[in-house]
Amino acid sequence: MASLIQVSRREDLTAKQQARVAAEALTAAGQIPLGMVKLLAYSMLSRDFTKRQELANAALAAQMLSDTYGKACSCGAPLCEANGDKFACIDLVNDYAKYLDELNFTQESLGLNDISLEARLLISRLKKLVNGK
Repeated sequence: MASLIQVSRREDLTAKQQARVAAEALTAAGQIPLGMVKLLAYSMLSRDFTKRQELANAALAAQMLSDTYGKACSCGAPLCEANGDKFACIDLVNDYAKYLDELNFTQESLGLNDISLEARLLISRLKKLVNGK
């Protein structure tokens, strides 16, 4: 799956070829057991699709990421564990909010609706306003 993501990023491929390989990687990520690798794969694919303006696939990958995050961080504590992986759930939400903010995306544009993510996006926007950036 990681090799598929790498191949999908090759600049010598056409946009159609990149999209096809990335779609294969998205399918392969679905077969991975719940863990950090799965979360990272969905995050990377969502970001890659977004950068290539493949918004439908970006939204699908983002929704899969959100669903996987919900399963991984369902313990209600700042640190959860699944399949031997420990998840710093607050850090994961912060990282994803930074990613969305960098690309000027709202969670709604990717079909997401998470109050924690929305709060972090609002904090990021407020910091920008205060700092004049």
